[in-house]
Amino acid sequence: MNLKKFGSLSATVALSLGLAACSSDDVENTVNDAQTAASEVADEASDAVDDAMDDGATDGATESTTSANDGAAGASDRGVDGAQAARDTALSVVAEAGDTDGVVVSQDWDDDGHWDIDIVAGSTLHEIKVKGDQVIERETDDVDDADTAAASAAVTIDDAIATALESTPGDLDEASYEDGRWEIDIDTSTTNDVEVHVDANTGEVRN
Repeated sequence: MNLKKFGSLSATVALSLGLAACSSDDVENTVNDAQTAASEVADEASDAVDDAMDDGATDGATESTTSANDGAAGASDRGVDGAQAARDTALSVVAEAGDTDGVVVSQDWDDDGHWDIDIVAGSTLHEIKVKGDQVIERETDDVDDADTAAASAAVTIDDAIATALESTPGDLDEASYEDGRWEIDIDTSTTNDVEVHVDANTGEVRN
């Protein structure tokens, strides 16, 4: 509510009541004026309350829509196609840097809405963050023995992820290589997290 306007109308009411005390001949007119002023105050208050409620409802609806859109985008990014698209985006950046033989060795979903993807290209490990279809950060490091083993596995991380999601439908959370197998973490609709192991040589699920 506009407090200045409310104060002005309140003063009008007080002045009208004061005039009523000073002149008995104008009592009826004064009362009518006071009632009119009071009605205006009430209308102003009602309008202010309605405006506040409308603003709150609009803000709430906007926030809900934004949240829903963000959630939908996150779910899409974590699906089979979204995860593959993120790997392709990361590989294209590595290729542009001159390393056309890049191999994805791990992929991890970060709750702030991006993928952490590690790619081995020769003796270089590319650590890339992908959000949507954009690379938001890229760093490089030296590869270690685990990276080399993952890059040379007969079953690629792409095939391992596809196999795991086929056996356990859900959203990809993480995929990494460990001791001759791919460990695929999946968020499902019934449980928070399921770990599926895919043999890196045969491609079979072996939990």
